[in-house]
Amino acid sequence: MYVDIEFKNLTYFISENKKVLSDLNGKFASGELTGILGPSGAGKSTLLNILAGLIHDGVKGDIYINNKPRNNKMFHKISSYIMQDDVVQHHLKVEECLQIAINLKLGKCLSDCEKEKTLKTILKSMCLEQCIQTETQYLSSGQRKRLIIALELVNNPPVIFLDEPTTGLDEITLLSCMKLLKLLTGEGRTIICTIHQPSDNVFNLFDNVYFLVKGRCVYKGKPGEIIPFLNEINLSCPLNYNPADYLIELIAENDEFHASLSNQAKKCKYNENNIQNDGVIWPYEDLPPLWYQVKVLMSRRFKQIFRNKLHLSIEIGHNIFTGFFIGLLFYQMGNNAKTLVNNIFIFYAINNYLMFTFGITMILIYPFEMKILQREYMNRWYNLKAYYLALNLSIFPIPCIGTTILCLLIYYMTGQPTDEPYRFFWFTLSLILYGFASQGFGLVIATIFNPAQGAVVGSTIGVALVLLSICTNGYGDQLSTTMKILTSLSYVYHTYSANLIAILRARGPAICEDAFCYYSSPRDLLKKMGLSENGYFISILYVLFFLVLHRLMAYVILKGRVNPNSKLNKLLKNVN
Repeated sequence: MYVDIEFKNLTYFISENKKVLSDLNGKFASGELTGILGPSGAGKSTLLNILAGLIHDGVKGDIYINNKPRNNKMFHKISSYIMQDDVVQHHLKVEECLQIAINLKLGKCLSDCEKEKTLKTILKSMCLEQCIQTETQYLSSGQRKRLIIALELVNNPPVIFLDEPTTGLDEITLLSCMKLLKLLTGEGRTIICTIHQPSDNVFNLFDNVYFLVKGRCVYKGKPGEIIPFLNEINLSCPLNYNPADYLIELIAENDEFHASLSNQAKKCKYNENNIQNDGVIWPYEDLPPLWYQVKVLMSRRFKQIFRNKLHLSIEIGHNIFTGFFIGLLFYQMGNNAKTLVNNIFIFYAINNYLMFTFGITMILIYPFEMKILQREYMNRWYNLKAYYLALNLSIFPIPCIGTTILCLLIYYMTGQPTDEPYRFFWFTLSLILYGFASQGFGLVIATIFNPAQGAVVGSTIGVALVLLSICTNGYGDQLSTTMKILTSLSYVYHTYSANLIAILRARGPAICEDAFCYYSSPRDLLKKMGLSENGYFISILYVLFFLVLHRLMAYVILKGRVNPNSKLNKLLKNVN
């Protein structure tokens, strides 16, 4: 399948008074490597994004695919977009990355034998055979760039867009990468990339170049014809100059050339390719079933989790350390009437710890994964529902184990009742649910802010929620209606309440070694905190409500973030 992309009178406004692209015309043919060139701020990435269908609002003009108006839904199925950031999933081997991409993109339409053949063909064509067993975090910048391109070649897209593919590469690696792209056009693909200022060797690899300056086209055509083009307006490129460099420097030094170059560029004819297109775009296969996508994505996440031994050790180890530390601080105080009130501080310490462990970790880590999500989702690797379901299912087991270990250590070291095992179960259940509610809270923040902003915002809101949870200490039965409403908005408060009720409800008098102990009756302590002995399940339902609410909020925000044309995405771009 061959695809030509043509655009006429293309203009783009980001506001009523701000025009970014002005009256652009051009044709990018199949079987050609096209470079969109120009200085910083020329509008290169904007034009690429419009042609890729990532920007709709504010665009005027016509875009044609094989001489027919573009159908955005169909066009997304036959094109791939490779972003400037070459981020890849860590702790996966090159072979595994490609196998996962094949399973997600091609699903069950190929047999295992055909998938293996596809894998070997792509590895060979992208020169990745030597690093097939290398984990992605150990790849060089050039290998990583080739891997990202290889991942998008799995379903053999006829159109590939690349935003600054040479960023961060040395001259040799850069030339190698561009030669590879040139090779891929030989199979009839339409490859379009933005590039800032190519070397002479790279410049001559392009079949077609499109120069932009301040949103206007100043040259379109073959690289070898740029010097005759300049001669026509009495400009002579020095023999020792790269024509691309000369044109950019010429424009930078004198704004008067913009208009004359732009007018001359309008006389340029499009390059005509030798491939005859029939004007038909054949539809690609739809994504595999939801359950299959979830299965593949969960398999990928579990491989990453269990291979990241350092993170796994820290995740379990810090729970053991914290459990011992809190247990030693409050050793055997849980059933002593003199120190029974210290249960309040035990649960305060645990809730603080879990809030920031689960919440802040997600805030700091997840933005990195969001970059990968945006690329994979944009290129139709999977359904967002499948991704989000796999994400939530895969992050449950390890925190569950860690929290259970924490609860075991604290519960028995602080001397809580051991003759009634159900107390430990309800105590642990409330904290596991609380941990996942905090994780969801962190996920909401992480989908809105970058890590630096998120850490500040998350900590501020977290502290407010924790303070609301302890404002009942000692006089919970005297709270005003306003304070009761405010505390009900804090899921930390409801967890705090569930902890206290699980440990103190329906419990006999604590051991009192003195003549009188003020809090020898656990029931009196609960009453002083404004809690009812029958309030455990109500508190747990509140925590469950916030757990679900946080996950739903994060999903809605994610859905907006992965859609470049959504109002929510545009709003959040201003935040970051």
